[in-house]
Amino acid sequence: MVYPAGGNGVLPATIASELEAVHVRVEQKAVQYQLLYETAKAGGILAGGKFDLALLSLQTEPNPGVSWLFGCDQRAPKGFNYWQYCNTRLDADSKDATTTFDRSRQLRAFSAAQRQLIDDVTFVPLFRLDDMYAYADWLHGINPSVYGLFWNVYDWSISGS
Repeated sequence: MVYPAGGNGVLPATIASELEAVHVRVEQKAVQYQLLYETAKAGGILAGGKFDLALLSLQTEPNPGVSWLFGCDQRAPKGFNYWQYCNTRLDADSKDATTTFDRSRQLRAFSAAQRQLIDDVTFVPLFRLDDMYAYADWLHGINPSVYGLFWNVYDWSISGS
């Protein structure tokens, strides 16, 4: 089980312990972030497929499309599909969802793609963290997005405190 180095190791140890309780032996390996995400050619762990289990954080956008992460054409080293997952049905649903403006058709296609991921147990989300931001009332223009707090810093302004 690979995971980014630098944390306190509690989550990997907990997961390893729970897997060992059901007779799955887990070797834990903290990997420097750069090596974890490096290209396959440069020895990257994920892109090179040098793992059985990976604990990763994932930042997504509100759009429910998953082709960028699970599409057959996105398998590493071409994209972020490090697990080498490929399901042509998911690809077809993802394409259908993104090539139409018909909301009901998009909803059906996105739903089918999400169900396929669940059926195939492609990944197991362990938890979700929501960001909370606090700032002074004299700072204006803050507009947090899925890309982080500082994406629109050019719109910020300060009024008298």
